[in-house]
Amino acid sequence: MEPFQLEEWGSFWTVDLQGERLFAAYAEVGHLWESSIDTDLTKSGRLSRVLIDEVEDRVFTSGMPLELEEGYELAIQSIDLDGNKVFVQLMRGGAVVDSAVVEPSREGADLDDRTYTYSVDLGGAEEDVVIIAVHFKNSFRGADRDLATVDGIWQISDTPIEIGEGEVRVPQWRNFERDDWGHFYTLESDGEDYFAAYADDGCLYDVSKEPDLVNHNLLSRIIYDDGQERTFTSGTSLELEEGYELAIESIDLDGNKVYVELLKDGRVVDAEIINAGVLGAAAEEKTYTYTRDMGEAEDVVTIAVHFERSFRGADQDLATIDGIWQISETPISV
Repeated sequence: MEPFQLEEWGSFWTVDLQGERLFAAYAEVGHLWESSIDTDLTKSGRLSRVLIDEVEDRVFTSGMPLELEEGYELAIQSIDLDGNKVFVQLMRGGAVVDSAVVEPSREGADLDDRTYTYSVDLGGAEEDVVIIAVHFKNSFRGADRDLATVDGIWQISDTPIEIGEGEVRVPQWRNFERDDWGHFYTLESDGEDYFAAYADDGCLYDVSKEPDLVNHNLLSRIIYDDGQERTFTSGTSLELEEGYELAIESIDLDGNKVYVELLKDGRVVDAEIINAGVLGAAAEEKTYTYTRDMGEAEDVVTIAVHFERSFRGADQDLATIDGIWQISETPISV
């Protein structure tokens, strides 16, 4: 998975085929994913060449269209009197194939207002896949001519490459059992779903330096994805897999902050303070995370534990957790 040059558009998946980087699918929670009906070309055995992915400023006018690839060009037909709304037409071979109004200079304009997208059916299998996206920075209505500045262009070929169904797969979007951790991607190998990457909408992505194992041709077995409530005490550790256990060392006098240590095979490998009992604390404040290098992927979250509440007692301290995530620290190569 890699981000668009214009990062606000989200991310996309590519496949390396005979040394060429080819578009495979739009990643979830991104503007171009939301603008497409079908988002994954590999489901029907197709890929597409990436023609343009840039963030360079370009100015074009009502007399000089914005030139794209494969015979497409985007032309300004008119700009309203306030200079906010731009009526554009997409042409191919001199014929108009699409038209739209974008509003780059309107006060409060969002990404949708500023982005022109063009979708087509690719190969008769995928419906309404975005093949062209242009992000408008601003617009201006002049006395002699109108002009607009764009600062992001994306284009893939409208002639897909046939690869055969099942020959190439892209990771699939999944929900954590703990909803406020966001999402992650899995990839099937030998009939089992393996962890592939963290989606960029949650704290486990934010904590990981390199959240995508696929970029390093790695996958990892999912050991825990559990939203069940469990209580453990200062005298009884929370047992995890692969020799790990999480122990409560102390809880502050208010019963809000928990000092925990992570042990592997009886040896302390990490320690952290968690705001387990703080009212209104964000998910990342109530989540213990442990990261480690996996192959060439640096600082990937392999363990996450979400604390629901904590209690300081006279004889022992205790905490209730309601989310555990663990992936194997020994990845497989793909």
